Amino acid sequence: MSSDLVVKHFEGKPVAFRCEGGKLTLTMKESGELLCYKNPAISISNLYQEHKDEFDSDCTQLTVSVMPEVNRPPTRERVFTLDGLILLCMFSEQPIAKKVRKWLRRVGREVMTTGGYVTPEFFQQYVARMDEVLGIVNDVMKTQAATMEVFHQRMEQIEGRVSEVLVPAEPDISGWPTPAGWVKTLVRVPVPKYFNRGGNFDLFATEEHRRQFGGFLRLRFRRHLQKDPEYVIEPCPEMSRFLKETYAKYMRNWPPKKQTALKLLPVREEKS
Repeated sequence: MSSDLVVKHFEGKPVAFRCEGGKLTLTMKESGELLCYKNPAISISNLYQEHKDEFDSDCTQLTVSVMPEVNRPPTRERVFTLDGLILLCMFSEQPIAKKVRKWLRRVGREVMTTGGYVTPEFFQQYVARMDEVLGIVNDVMKTQAATMEVFHQRMEQIEGRVSEVLVPAEPDISGWPTPAGWVKTLVRVPVPKYFNRGGNFDLFATEEHRRQFGGFLRLRFRRHLQKDPEYVIEPCPEMSRFLKETYAKYMRNWPPKKQTALKLLPVREEKS
């Protein structure tokens, strides 16, 4: 059974309790040493046997200790809780028993005062330390809140800039086609079947547009439709010229090497 040590001091001498199951315990030998018996373990064993009927499970219990490194079988050892130790002090005729009993009662009251086996002074220091830690946490949270506020402002600015190049998907109020879709209306011969696989041509066109004019084509936002975003164009003579030139440049590297001569429809000039 695993246990933690809780060291208390009686008349300047350390007393190492074991905390098992939420209770402080001492062995027979440790109890006898606390009461200043010459033969601690034997004296406490005899005292216990004389008054055995007055000790219940809250006062004493048998523990099993295992020492695998020594290669010995487990041993059983009787330990006494604070209630059991107080009973031993009442039955003992040792001169120091009265002082030990009062000290044990004071140790027991620490649990009622602080909720644990600590002294009130230690508990006050703990509370003061916790207030200091909470103050540090509060300062960190304020800093994080200020950082998040700046982040949200930055995100609003980005969303504002992005909204300028986004076209709604549902409903698509623009009705604008994608670059690949518009090119198909400009070419007299059929375009290769997979020339825009994965949106390659759309990406190529928008990058070319950025290089020439310093801005991307608009996007039709498709994320909530489980599709990738699509680049769209505003049909106009200027865009038609741009796409014809871009398509010709794109097809120079398109396999197979032998390409059919491109026959593009003339750009229709819109009358103002």
